[in-house]
Amino acid sequence: MNATIILKILDKTFVVQGVKNATIDNVEKVYTSFKKIANNTIMLLADSKFVAGIRHIELLLCQHLKAESDGLLYARKSGFDLLARVSCQTQLNQVVTISGLKKGTMNLVIILNDEKLSNELKLKLSSIGTLDDRVIYLDNLKKQFLLKYHNLEQSVFKSTHEDENLFPLILAEKSALLAVE
Repeated sequence: MNATIILKILDKTFVVQGVKNATIDNVEKVYTSFKKIANNTIMLLADSKFVAGIRHIELLLCQHLKAESDGLLYARKSGFDLLARVSCQTQLNQVVTISGLKKGTMNLVIILNDEKLSNELKLKLSSIGTLDDRVIYLDNLKKQFLLKYHNLEQSVFKSTHEDENLFPLILAEKSALLAVE
């Protein structure tokens, strides 16, 4: 599916798009060209394996907006703050290395602070991979990766109430706790 996802969070509108098998030869060139086409509305351009679905994105955007209004961002730039929240890291050099764009082939997610995804940006994204929002969603393989990456035990889910969106909630809460680590 190549549907573009529109989210409304705290009176702001965001566009979310997944790209499957994106081939990136030059990270800086790709980021700069996307940023130019998107008129600096890019909030996040990241490895989608760190995103546990749309609910996770909603929670992180809500955290980000609240932190921004309170002056408590993890980084001065929105993109780095969201990368920190996605990767649950506060060391900015690690944040980019872990969850940012990498040379090679990867699945990625782009989030824009905008009303829609322009045709020009869709074409640019399509030129490096296949527009596919399924790379955003949480599947079993991604869940196993995230459990290992975040050093979480499956038992943590058995000791809490049942909720189909519990995993994104736990990851978002872990992100919120970065400030106290």
